[in-house]
Amino acid sequence: MKMKRTLLCSISFFLLTFSLIAQEKEVKKDSIKIKKLSKKYRSIFVGADLILPSYQFLNERKGARGFIQYQYKERTSLILEGGYEKNKYNKINWLVDVNGVFLQAGINYFFLIDKQENNFNGFYVGGRVANANYAQEIKQYPIYGTNTAQLVGVGSLQKASVNSTWTELVFGSRVDFIKQKLYADLSFRSKILLFNNKQQGINPLVIPGFGANQNGLNFDINFNLVYQLNINKAEKQPKND
Repeated sequence: MKMKRTLLCSISFFLLTFSLIAQEKEVKKDSIKIKKLSKKYRSIFVGADLILPSYQFLNERKGARGFIQYQYKERTSLILEGGYEKNKYNKINWLVDVNGVFLQAGINYFFLIDKQENNFNGFYVGGRVANANYAQEIKQYPIYGTNTAQLVGVGSLQKASVNSTWTELVFGSRVDFIKQKLYADLSFRSKILLFNNKQQGINPLVIPGFGANQNGLNFDINFNLVYQLNINKAEKQPKND
């Protein structure tokens, strides 16, 4: 499928880029004298995810999400993400519609960075705390007999406001394709549901920003196009030979 091909190409692009960076480092180690420039300055990154909008061609999930990220140390950044999503759960005897906004806040730590070319390129791990406030309408749910597991009918509930909170473990990588301006950022996320308010005793089956509630767990992928805004830029001073 188109999305899978895009992800495979993206991952291959990342691996190839960092392979070339590693080779270049080996060459520079063998040089007698090299002038290096200090490129450490704080930056703000803004990004938009390309995967969530593409889901509308595959399933009922529709929406958009983005982020703003403050890189205040060489390896550490603070990040605020958010978006809007509409989704539907339509499986045996269930029909649920949801739509609403979600916010995520957290931190990324870069454990591997490219100090030679661009110290904003690298691999990172991170964590998020997320919350979704959304409208949920249970158009159909199954009703089972009191003493048996047999289906005796279906019911429905009116639209209600629902709130869910979860945490995310993040692993990702970022690389520039226009030097220190535009980046590609790919991240893999493991999501764990922490809290949700039930609608008349019914757990949410699908949550904006979280996806399908599979026993409180889910997995997601973000692929962001990112623009860098430099702030408090330090002077680049070449080291003496």
